[in-house]
Amino acid sequence: KFDIVRKTEERKKKMNKAGVLKKMLFRKPIQKNPHPRVMDVQKRMSQEPEPLKFKLKEYPEGVTKPQEVVEPLGANPELPFKIQRTHTGNLPVYRKYGNNPNFKRTIIRHIRGDVGEFKKELTKIVSNAQIIEKVGRVEIVGFHK
Repeated sequence: KFDIVRKTEERKKKMNKAGVLKKMLFRKPIQKNPHPRVMDVQKRMSQEPEPLKFKLKEYPEGVTKPQEVVEPLGANPELPFKIQRTHTGNLPVYRKYGNNPNFKRTIIRHIRGDVGEFKKELTKIVSNAQIIEKVGRVEIVGFHK
């Protein structure tokens, strides 16, 4: 009897709320034989990101959060492309939903200049997600902020 009581107490200690959450969070996905296309997408999306070709502008000294910047940083003259803002001053980035639950896209509009260079830089930011170039816009498969 003593052995049975000790074992049940050990199980209770292991399976407290934190233990259960930890077990749920760090478990490996159960997928014995994924489809070859699924494996290709997983490989492509998990590659190391390449460094950006064009340097980003730095915030002024003393600014720690983007919300603290009163004025926009302005255009970077080195970039071969530009994203023109909407008439309300917002960035033209939209989400597109479809009837299919797997159809989720992020759309960027108002691209001026070299769209090919823009796609190369964007690929580095969105983890090699598929980018579809259409007239007047670029669509990225999945939702990206």
